Amino acid sequence: METVINTIVWAAIIQGLLLSTLYIFSKRRRSLANKLLGLFLLCFVFEALSMWLPFEFLGKYSLGQYFDLPEVKIFFPVLFLHYVLEKLGAAKKFRNFLKFNYLLAFLMVGITAVNLAIFMFKGESIRDYFSWNTISNLFLANQYYAFFLTLASLTVAVLQVFQYQDQIKNEYSDLGMLEIKWLWQFIFSLVPIIIMWGLELVRIAFGGTGMSNFVFFTLAFIVVFIYFLSFRAFQHKNLFEGLTHKNDQDNTDAKKQGR
Repeated sequence: METVINTIVWAAIIQGLLLSTLYIFSKRRRSLANKLLGLFLLCFVFEALSMWLPFEFLGKYSLGQYFDLPEVKIFFPVLFLHYVLEKLGAAKKFRNFLKFNYLLAFLMVGITAVNLAIFMFKGESIRDYFSWNTISNLFLANQYYAFFLTLASLTVAVLQVFQYQDQIKNEYSDLGMLEIKWLWQFIFSLVPIIIMWGLELVRIAFGGTGMSNFVFFTLAFIVVFIYFLSFRAFQHKNLFEGLTHKNDQDNTDAKKQGR
């Protein structure tokens, strides 16, 4: 059974790496939204890879302690929300919110860069300069912040889709653009992942240690996301591209009638 699980996980990691590369560098479907989708998927791949590495050291550098590898969890909700907003043409409204959280995400990744620099120049790590409680509390604070940011991002994404639907009904003539089942699937595909993540954080808060079944279920949902829903999202263009405003359509019709 363990061999089967390992095979599935590594197949998902490799497939996710290939798909994220396709999304980021595709010339045929080049767009900021698809680059964001590729980076979002790449974060999933990196997180799975960091949990599934078969070794804990690279040379003498540790890979199994907090911040030994880049901590990317804040990137999940930021890239997810940025992608959805970009598809809806609403990213500008949340520019400051996105910038602030991108900054936090890069600061968390920067801790690993500092740790690596200390190792390269002094053969030490941040654990030689800060207590275990300090590092552990910072790591957990990052986890909880990323989780609640994910809940907030999911809420904003849902509200913005509803706002988009109202705008299409009131201002645009192409009601076919209300067919956004694929976007709803993309958004709500994260709900099982969020639930498993929340249960894992509750388990840790009550003293749980090691890797639980919640992590395995989370990886299973990520596999579904990687293989199916992310590619469907990649194939769709930004929702306002090619739309005709009702006023513009009315003016066009009036000119035709005037002839």
